[in-house]
Amino acid sequence: MKRSNTEKIVVTIVAVFCIILNGNPQKISQTTENAANKPAIPTNIKALISKTLEQPFESLNTDWFGTIQTEALLVWAEKGYPEGIQYVENWLNYHIDHDNKLSDEEYLKTYSGNKARIIRDGVLPFSLYAGTLGVSFPCYVLYQQIKNADAKRVCLSVADAILHYTARDRFGYMAHDDNDYHKWCIPDGGYFSVRAMADASALVDESTSKVYLKNAVFQAKTSINLFFDTEKKLTRTIYLEQREPGKTYWCRASGWMVYTLTALLRHLPEDHQDYKFITETFSQIADGLVAHQGPNGGLHVWVDDPTSPEEVTSTAMTAGCIQEAMDKGWISKSYTDYVQKAWSFISGCVSEDGKVKNAYTGWAIPAEQKQLVMDTGYHGYIPGMVLLAAGQILK
Repeated sequence: MKRSNTEKIVVTIVAVFCIILNGNPQKISQTTENAANKPAIPTNIKALISKTLEQPFESLNTDWFGTIQTEALLVWAEKGYPEGIQYVENWLNYHIDHDNKLSDEEYLKTYSGNKARIIRDGVLPFSLYAGTLGVSFPCYVLYQQIKNADAKRVCLSVADAILHYTARDRFGYMAHDDNDYHKWCIPDGGYFSVRAMADASALVDESTSKVYLKNAVFQAKTSINLFFDTEKKLTRTIYLEQREPGKTYWCRASGWMVYTLTALLRHLPEDHQDYKFITETFSQIADGLVAHQGPNGGLHVWVDDPTSPEEVTSTAMTAGCIQEAMDKGWISKSYTDYVQKAWSFISGCVSEDGKVKNAYTGWAIPAEQKQLVMDTGYHGYIPGMVLLAAGQILK
């Protein structure tokens, strides 16, 4: 989409004003250039971005409900919404100040996921519940964008906690939390461990980087071995009692798996011994998703059950990652139709005022029990996942 000279001047003035308010002139050049490159954005996606930015930054926690949204805002900061950088910096600074004053009991009340030990080694406390390890993800992006030192410290604290403090099950898979991991494991855990370690590998010296990356590769391969059904080319919902795979193929399990492989491939050298295996597995997963894509372009809640409704978050997760994988040459360009059909469905799930519908709002256990839980509550990961996909697909 071409801009007039007047539009370019207005965008530049707005971006410079935002940066001056922040008092960091080093951001001006990069941010104004990004602001001038805003892609053509549908009005409903603009509304979704605005709704996310309008939330008080203090209201977004450091669990994945909050961090997926903050990461999405940083992605869109590079596409013409530079105010997202200041928003995320404010969010990070707030939690560094606020969360360090909380007792363990008070901190655990800040999120709704499983409870676990709290780590206070670095600038920001977090628990060993997988979802709160995701606090490093927007921090990694923030550091890449503006070299925020505290953001880097968070990334390294999380990586060290995964190496030294998190539990492992009998497969060597990182525990989802401190309490229930012996009863089941799920693909979510793979994503949070793999991405944190892979991102950290880009922030340290070569010898330490190899340690982080080796752990990330092992966790990714273990996730594939536990959850990927090579015959159906679909990802299982769960692995039960460390004895047997579950019976269902929940849509967001596929999302977590492609999130995992995407996170690893961003840092895995092409000459790495496992690069071919990871990229070939990615292609097989994509083949399975293409074969089971719903008539409207979405993934069914249970991917292999066409009688179940099509669902937006999983469709966003898979389509965004497949687009990135094609763009970066990890897989062939043959999945363009899947992404385009998926985007048609995703966009159709976002109202003109930026509200998302058709989201499965349960998690793995109810999904394995075939409980259909749609649009119950409006959790923060819903807009976050849609915006992350939009950032990859809209050019």
